[in-house]
Amino acid sequence: DIAQGYTGDEGSTILIETNLVLTNATLIRINVYTPNKELKIWDAAVDPTNPKFIIYTVKTGDFKIPGTYYLQPEVNVGQFKGKGETARILIKQAFA
Repeated sequence: DIAQGYTGDEGSTILIETNLVLTNATLIRINVYTPNKELKIWDAAVDPTNPKFIIYTVKTGDFKIPGTYYLQPEVNVGQFKGKGETARILIKQAFA
């Protein structure tokens, strides 16, 4: 299943699971490829309830246009510096 939302959404929480304990991570972000082929970088954080999850709160303007957004987590923790599995979110046009 693909997650869904609407253009203009804000305040929703995005959680992305990793296989790493991120407590001492020096970089936590989500690389976002938008439907209009732009690359955005969202600064994320460690989920305070589970250190294996990245958490991000959707901000104004994050979902401006409808289409599929590709989200790829990137972390630096210990000797590991790399990217995780890409997630998708389908953003639909809001009625108003």
